[in-house]
Amino acid sequence: MPGPAELEGFLREIRHLGNIRLRQRLTGAGEGIHPGLRPGSSLDFHGHRPYIPGEDPRRIDWKAYARTGSLFLKDFSEERQAQVAVVLDGSASMDFGRPGKWEMGVKLALGLAYLALRQRDRVSFFIARGQSEALTENAAGIEPFYQLTRLVLRLRPSGVTAGRAFAGAGLRGAGLVFVLSDFLDLEVGALLDRLGAGGREVALVQIISPQELEPPVGEELKLVHAETGRVTRVHFPAEARSRYREKVKRFLVETREECLRRGAWYVWAPTTADPVLVLRQAVAMGG
Repeated sequence: MPGPAELEGFLREIRHLGNIRLRQRLTGAGEGIHPGLRPGSSLDFHGHRPYIPGEDPRRIDWKAYARTGSLFLKDFSEERQAQVAVVLDGSASMDFGRPGKWEMGVKLALGLAYLALRQRDRVSFFIARGQSEALTENAAGIEPFYQLTRLVLRLRPSGVTAGRAFAGAGLRGAGLVFVLSDFLDLEVGALLDRLGAGGREVALVQIISPQELEPPVGEELKLVHAETGRVTRVHFPAEARSRYREKVKRFLVETREECLRRGAWYVWAPTTADPVLVLRQAVAMGG
């Protein structure tokens, strides 16, 4: 578990990463950084579109007309605030690995919440186990982040993974949902369908330890299921290790492909990676 000093240093490192951007244009909510659907008094230039007779000719880009001979309007729109949900897997399977999956998950989840609050979005933060637990909902401004941090740093992963906990921890309207998990024992396609309902954008951050990618050497292994405690002894020669590696590789590829099929974001987060670089990838995906 990262300590307060380590976490503060991590937050200083990620301040330069830029803004989390949504693909969709937003309606309603407060002022923020995301393009809205309507023109507003606080205008930001987003590109050009063809001029339609009857529209305000003062918005025609005459320089573009001189270059192309066609009439284009400068497309301005108001900037809106987004709803961002961060859902962190708190089940026992996350309490595994060196470096640990839970430590990586906590850093990434708090980093995403911090970046979203700094850019004036509203943030909800959930822990998902057998059911979802809301640590904060619809928070705004940076001050709630420090209370959230205190709550998260007291937690330890426990219990079983339940898809309904993840699906019940998202947003009620449009916005962006980040889910951070190993996604073991989860039906990823069904989860994406439920979370993406209502036009929500979804990003899966898959956290895997090196021990899960490469099993330890040995002819026999004692396997303990992290969530049920069930013990299984398996004969594990070189041929079996090869089959295991292929199965893990297929699982990771299938998770990513489920995201691609549904237009969701996918971020690969092995625990050996630099969490700052993982967050850079997550932030850049919406731009």
